[in-house]
Amino acid sequence: MKNRSGVYVDNRLKQRVEQYMATCSSEYVDLSAMAVKLQRLHRMDYGRRNRIAFRLQVEKVYDILMKDSGIDDLENKHMVKRAKHANKGTG
Repeated sequence: MKNRSGVYVDNRLKQRVEQYMATCSSEYVDLSAMAVKLQRLHRMDYGRRNRIAFRLQVEKVYDILMKDSGIDDLENKHMVKRAKHANKGTG
């Protein structure tokens, strides 16, 4: 299905990314780790896909979800930087 921006979005992948983000306990979401985990969990659907191509697709879906939620790119980068800085201090 096409998104408002005209980009093709896999609805199952979109739901799975939303679910992953809901269950993720940290503020910072590592997109590479999310892509690897989703590819392992849903081997039947994504197991044969190229890892880099799948990671890029997950990044696109993540960006679409962030735009839909109202968080812009600068705010997202700031939150990531804050979360990384907080994690360095604790461990």
